[in-house]
Amino acid sequence: MAVYDDFDGVYFTLQALRLAFENENWIKFLVVDNNPDSLHGKATKDLCKETQVLYIPFDDCKGTSQSRNAVFENASTEWVMCIDSHVLLKPEGLTQVFKSKHQLKKNDLYQGIMLSQDLKTGIAEMEPKWRQGMFGAWKEVIDLDNAQLDFKFEIEMQGLGLFLCHKESWLGFNKNFIGFGGEEGYIHEKYRQNGGKVYCLTPLQWLHRFSRPDGVKYPNLWSDRIGNYFYGFLELGRRDLLDQCVKYFHGKLGTMNFGLELMKIRKRMGDDFPELFQISADSRQK
Repeated sequence: MAVYDDFDGVYFTLQALRLAFENENWIKFLVVDNNPDSLHGKATKDLCKETQVLYIPFDDCKGTSQSRNAVFENASTEWVMCIDSHVLLKPEGLTQVFKSKHQLKKNDLYQGIMLSQDLKTGIAEMEPKWRQGMFGAWKEVIDLDNAQLDFKFEIEMQGLGLFLCHKESWLGFNKNFIGFGGEEGYIHEKYRQNGGKVYCLTPLQWLHRFSRPDGVKYPNLWSDRIGNYFYGFLELGRRDLLDQCVKYFHGKLGTMNFGLELMKIRKRMGDDFPELFQISADSRQK
């Protein structure tokens, strides 16, 4: 898992998994800490030392993308699953996936069903739509007690609280990504462009803690997020998505604020900053 100032999340996620798999030798644990010098970071380091979990301090570049890349770079197993520090799993589902790994292909990306808080319904994928300041909107909720789902089925995209692939096939997030945002949709399209597919594994069910009563600890800036979309869509050659991004954020932030964010992004990207289409006056209404 990759973490930024979330010792509580690391503790309960890690210890729940260790309790579930204490007698198994096929699973190993790794924590990449994106703020190791903080109080949370020091507590996380002590926990990993006490539990003999590999701890990687990672303060070279703040942001979810590069710390997630570091998970795959430092993992020693054939298959690697990256999870948020505040995710809980159904252990029997993970065991089923491991026992069925002969059904997994090396060049594909795998995810699972994100459970609702009732633990009886869940969401298997996202739609490629712009909503709430991000690319990706949750699709319909599935009644898991009555749904007839195959072991795996192809999806467009999914939230990245949990994802799994072969270590050698990890394509990586763009090295220019910083901060938070820009990953959903980008990494999925990257796998498709490289001949792979994206699947949901039905047994792989996970619960994500969204509530943050103490606030978000990591930097969450519009310029970071929008700039990541710029870098990602340019890398993929998806000018259509880049144009959608510009139009969406212009409408969401307004002309003045969006212009200020573009100035920051232009400074960050330098010569890589793209030529943008003319923003129509009515995009503020979108």
